[in-house]
Amino acid sequence: MIAQPVLPQALGTGDSPQFAGVNIGAAADTTILRDSAGVISVEGKPVVLSLGTVSWSTLQTGTIGGTSYANGSAGLTGLPAETQVFVTDWQAWFIRNAAGTLWKVVYPTLIVADYTPQSGSTSGADQVIKSALVPAQILWACSRFVVRWLTGKSNASVETWSVYLHIGTANTTSDVAVQQSTAIAATARSMALAYEGRPTSTDKITTTGPASNTGWGGTATSAAYGISNTLAAGANTDAMYFSISIDMSGTAETPIANMLTVELLP
Repeated sequence: MIAQPVLPQALGTGDSPQFAGVNIGAAADTTILRDSAGVISVEGKPVVLSLGTVSWSTLQTGTIGGTSYANGSAGLTGLPAETQVFVTDWQAWFIRNAAGTLWKVVYPTLIVADYTPQSGSTSGADQVIKSALVPAQILWACSRFVVRWLTGKSNASVETWSVYLHIGTANTTSDVAVQQSTAIAATARSMALAYEGRPTSTDKITTTGPASNTGWGGTATSAAYGISNTLAAGANTDAMYFSISIDMSGTAETPIANMLTVELLP
């Protein structure tokens, strides 16, 4: 039987032909294929697609180009795996993982850098002094994260005080305290602290270090860390607040939070 010849196709610039794959320059070593909707690969390696640049405020809305990707139960729907986006505020690239379910940070990225001193009230009760909102899924984009903060009070040698780092959705002292430094001596007017953790499940983070921190100002004070902290259910799909609260033993002094930074590590 004589094989039927392949008839020439008259294709114009307005046509849209469909092919199972395309070989570029050779028969087999540079083959472009369709992996799934919106995803192509070259020799089995997904091609990273760029959504261009977005701002911090755009990222917070959970929408890029009209597509919802991050907030609440919507998850990261609508965007192909291996899609990347450049966040102008952080000057950093994020890429969606191969499963298309989470973002990945490409290199160490400072996503919170707040160096503006803020004062609380002289209420003598535990109160949030400084906080920052991290968009949904972003905390789960890293293998580890590091939080650093500097706190203090208006006078020395008057009141003892306690400092807490909270992570949660409420932005209040009801959020989980992943670090606490309690009963800081009245002579310690300032306290510089750091916390390192890593996401381990959809609602849990595990402390990876350091074992303790020490304040200064007249006496050494150690900070306590929980080994494993369970956040609100669905924490990996919700925007998360990092907040610093201070609890004064009385009303004679004003609590102050001078700095709060959050860094994501790949």
